[in-house]
Amino acid sequence: MANESNLRKKGAGRPVGSKNMINRNIQEMLLASLTKQGGQKFFDKLAVENPKAYAQLIGKLIPLQIVGGQNGEEPLQISIKYTKPEEK
Repeated sequence: MANESNLRKKGAGRPVGSKNMINRNIQEMLLASLTKQGGQKFFDKLAVENPKAYAQLIGKLIPLQIVGGQNGEEPLQISIKYTKPEEK
């Protein structure tokens, strides 16, 4: 049984913060498919054949909010450099 302290009211559904079963199942299927397709090799090929889709995926990995410069430190700086993969 779910932790009842997470539920808004008894029988109200899944606990706050838990993933929808359908989303979780789709994520598991995608990870299994990626593993079957060769993982990194798949993304290497995608970068060459469809750089727009590859860039969109990279954009999903970049955090929306970056916190830095706490306790008198210098502000956090992030730079991303994309280089064309070497052809084999």
